[in-house]
Amino acid sequence: MKYIVVGNGAAGMAAAEAIRDRDGAGEIVIYTDEDRYHYSRPRIIEYLGGSIDAGKLTIRNGEY
Repeated sequence: MKYIVVGNGAAGMAAAEAIRDRDGAGEIVIYTDEDRYHYSRPRIIEYLGGSIDAGKLTIRNGEY
């Protein structure tokens, strides 16, 4: 089966993980207008403050 998830935020990723738990063979496509992979929005303030680099924001990469 093919699943479509709209958005790569916390809810979208939780939906994709729940689908994968129930269907290990299904195709999951995530649509988003973000130009980055799933990242930690709460940590943006740390990035803007200079305490972390942009790479530390990413939670899930393209392989996921």
